[in-house]
Amino acid sequence: MSNGDKSHTLVTQVEIDNDNSVKVSVQVDAFMPGESVEISGYVAQHHGAFAYFNDFQTITTKVGGSVTLEVKADPAPNSAAFQKGHDVTVFLRAAKVWVTVLAEGQDQQPGGPAPNVAEPGTVWGRIKGAAGPEQYPPNTWGGKQ
Repeated sequence: MSNGDKSHTLVTQVEIDNDNSVKVSVQVDAFMPGESVEISGYVAQHHGAFAYFNDFQTITTKVGGSVTLEVKADPAPNSAAFQKGHDVTVFLRAAKVWVTVLAEGQDQQPGGPAPNVAEPGTVWGRIKGAAGPEQYPPNTWGGKQ
């Protein structure tokens, strides 16, 4: 069974921080050490309080362990204030992050536009490098060699 088969990501706590932002604690256990994770979503109350978050973090726990990540949610402009005595609802997405670096598919021609100006039709499609969870050595995630 892989870790993805027993994913138990959940929010364990929401707290109003000293600067009136909202601190969201998220427990994750389906990610491998060293993986980049995007934590995004929002916190809401029924009367209109609303705060959103989007953060990228690296997992630092041992293989098979749970880790609690904390993210800062910023209140939306013109949002009502969060109120004591009312439940909060948290919508959360925790996803693996893959990174790809693309170079332009053609070289700049002498006498052409300035190198930093992208004209209509400029395409970035030549893969220079990529990284993601599938590139970890098998012994770090329990896979077969």
